Amino acid sequence: MPIRKVPGTDLKYFLLAVDAEGKERDDGPDGLITQRILKELSSEPITDVFFISHGWMGDVPTAQSQYDRWITAMADNKADIEHIKQKRPGFKPLLIGFHWPSLPWGNENLDDTDDTDDTLVSFDISENSSSNNDNLIEQYAQEVSDTESTREALRTILGFVDDTNNNNLPESLPPQLLEAYQTLIQEASRTNEEENAENWYENEPLNLDPESIYQASLIEENEENQDISFGIGDSIVSNLRDKFLQVPRYISFWKMKNLARKIGQTSCFDLLKKLQNKTSEQVGFHLIGHSFGTIVVSAMVAGTENNNKLVRPVNSLTLIQGAVSMWSYCESVPKRKNLSGYFYPLIADKKVAGPIVTTQSQYDRAVKTAYPIAGKIGLTILGEDIDFAVNSVDYPEIGGIGTYGIQGEGLDIINQPMLKVEKAYDFQPGKIYNLDGDKFIQDGRKDAHSAIAKPEVAHAVWSAAFGIFLSSRKSSSTTPTSTTINTEQLFFNGINGATGEFLLPPLTPEQVSKIAQGEEFDPAHLSELQNKDRQVQGLDANFAPMEGIDPKNLAETGWGVIFPHDIDPAILEALKELLEHRQQQATQNHEHYYQEYRGVKGYRPGETKSKFLARHGVGPGPADPDKMPYYLLIVGDPETIPYSFQYQLDVQYAVGRIHFETPQEYAQYARSVVEAETGKLSLSRQACFFGVRNNADKATQLSAEQLIKPLGEWMVKDQPQWAVETILEDEATKARLGELLGGKKPQGCFLPLVMEWHFLMGTHASYLTKGHCYVKIGPARGTGEKPFPKIFTLVPMM
Repeated sequence: MPIRKVPGTDLKYFLLAVDAEGKERDDGPDGLITQRILKELSSEPITDVFFISHGWMGDVPTAQSQYDRWITAMADNKADIEHIKQKRPGFKPLLIGFHWPSLPWGNENLDDTDDTDDTLVSFDISENSSSNNDNLIEQYAQEVSDTESTREALRTILGFVDDTNNNNLPESLPPQLLEAYQTLIQEASRTNEEENAENWYENEPLNLDPESIYQASLIEENEENQDISFGIGDSIVSNLRDKFLQVPRYISFWKMKNLARKIGQTSCFDLLKKLQNKTSEQVGFHLIGHSFGTIVVSAMVAGTENNNKLVRPVNSLTLIQGAVSMWSYCESVPKRKNLSGYFYPLIADKKVAGPIVTTQSQYDRAVKTAYPIAGKIGLTILGEDIDFAVNSVDYPEIGGIGTYGIQGEGLDIINQPMLKVEKAYDFQPGKIYNLDGDKFIQDGRKDAHSAIAKPEVAHAVWSAAFGIFLSSRKSSSTTPTSTTINTEQLFFNGINGATGEFLLPPLTPEQVSKIAQGEEFDPAHLSELQNKDRQVQGLDANFAPMEGIDPKNLAETGWGVIFPHDIDPAILEALKELLEHRQQQATQNHEHYYQEYRGVKGYRPGETKSKFLARHGVGPGPADPDKMPYYLLIVGDPETIPYSFQYQLDVQYAVGRIHFETPQEYAQYARSVVEAETGKLSLSRQACFFGVRNNADKATQLSAEQLIKPLGEWMVKDQPQWAVETILEDEATKARLGELLGGKKPQGCFLPLVMEWHFLMGTHASYLTKGHCYVKIGPARGTGEKPFPKIFTLVPMM
């Protein structure tokens, strides 16, 4: 039924169906569904519209079954819904399940309410089980091109198959077969001639090589080919007929992608504008696509070259196990000059006001394995092969977002794990989130492409639509256990250098608690920290080098450096002296104990510690220098390689970081380290801990008493060969600091506790560089005076 109530819930959805030309069908019992939808928008206080599109190989019963399961999963996430209702009073969604005819010879009866086999994958290019040649000819004619030339070519192919067996397979395609395949390709290409090919898109031009496809089908001993599946239990080459039907299958794949795009950017785009015109700006629009449905909803937002102006941006876009290129949304396709992804206008024109969320799963064999094969064969643009491996992260030339997420230049991308339903996302407008769903999008030994009716997937959909609300939800682990309110104010280090005011206002513990409650902690990382604490106490050796390794000998521990994947070559050259020095130290016994992680081995944006280690074949447990050196140096600022990656990695390894503004500063640092270690530069073993303490300033009191002073006492006991001095309170003056920084008493180790100064862009002091220590201490807080005057003394620390 076109208006369908989801079994077991109080939700209903409108099944909106179009024909192969994208025209809405009116042969159902309820007439034109768009009229019913518009009436509902006029008569009901709808707050949000959800538009959902299925993928390939879907007829009416399959579409109904899929939407029933998906929407039921959303309805079962009651905690999300209740929280949305609290934050968005009167929340009332309108759901639209969009059906486009993507299954040849499927059941397109809109009045059919019978159940169907919902295991049919929505990304499938295997033929029906019928062995009747006439039926196959008609099926592929519908998929490839509905012409007599197409049918005659198919008769030639199937006739050849009937006269052939596995014992007399030709070594190459005979002329009559090659001619028949070329006819199919030419007939299929006719429908693409008038398409807009300004942007790169995988099905333009249609350029298949029948001989290459046939030769690939002959390599039956290749285990990788045996595992490839375009559907449930259908391998690429399962019998003799399959060997000769690969070309029409691939054409079918490309044609259906093209159909999804055409219907999306015409009929669906017009529908979206019509619905937006009918509603106020307060009504949210949320688009969700699965498989080829991700093309439908992306094209729905993009429109065509001449018809692409929406009434307003949509509020969210969720792409579940997308069978669309990972490069389709980027500003510049790798190795293609001035060529953007087909859907880049979505990003450039800011057509999605909220987040764009994608899901990935390694258990989705359709996208992981079948998609690249179907897309790669014949992918040649203007006669040039694309080489994506040069100067780029090591992604393949062809890959779907259901495996790799959205990738490429000009995008604000965050890669993160898919969360459990009780965990809150922090989705932000304008960003792209690639969710690793390996833990949830799986279906035993089956292909998991359609295994998406899961609570965790539904939680991601709700969060994409209402992230601003759900991110504030507290998990049970962060709920305060006491209602006692502490009114004491907390002061934070930091001074506004342009005004002399404190950078942050004082806050009560209750205010700080409210800010912090939205933060989620990874349970696995918390467990690692607990185990690390046990190791520090000598109770556990799992977070130290392997037993028998001397941590003070680089030849046993190894040494490595982690760069961003796109590190500036000038920085590499500047650090050359230090890198060669460390390589000589670490490779006395084993060459691989020295490692440089850069280029394809380097840090990738958004990468977690776990993913970085897994990518390099390293698991949990004691640091094994045969797999990764124990000592690791990170090179880069915290925006490029975040602190979270560093402190997570530091649980298992000994990790440091350097960052300078210029290559010259990197070179100076490298030279100083090498000279100090090789005896060319000698520093006295004197250490100084320098701490400011204001009597009425809680922050500096705590820092001086609980940080600087204990550190000095610890070093006196732990390093008796060092002369240690701790300078606090009134002794922490400019004159003393000058002596310590290269004056009368230069130190081998110096730790100052100072205020951090901040300058807003455009202020008169914004020219000041980093690397200065500010020592002039202001009056006690609470006196009404500014802590620092605008004219102050800077003591350079370079």
